[in-house]
Amino acid sequence: MVNLGVKRTKETPEVHFNYESGVLSLKGTCITTEVKEFFEPLIEWLKDYIGSPADSTEINFQLEYCNSFSRKYVLEILKMLKDCSEKGNAVSYNWYYAEDDEEVLEEGQTYEQLIEITMNKISIEDYD
Repeated sequence: MVNLGVKRTKETPEVHFNYESGVLSLKGTCITTEVKEFFEPLIEWLKDYIGSPADSTEINFQLEYCNSFSRKYVLEILKMLKDCSEKGNAVSYNWYYAEDDEEVLEEGQTYEQLIEITMNKISIEDYD
């Protein structure tokens, strides 16, 4: 299985999904109006990955802002990984937020409650 990498733009986050290490990362802003076009390849990659995942999976979200359309797909990614963990695979969830950004912290807490998972909420000085 090939790793997935997407360069960051003004409207979409940088994506690094590494099959061998099991480290999956999204970093940046997601305000694109072409949400389906951006997220569908990620969802398809995840479907393949979940069929034969690494020994452990780590998902890292460092999202400064997501529009409501993008949030639906973030939720879908989290649900897929929760299903993976319920099949006995180790999954850790990391939610990064700038120390002064309560809104992003609360967004992570909302996902946590909706999906009934525990996320490591990690305060950073600022977004890159």
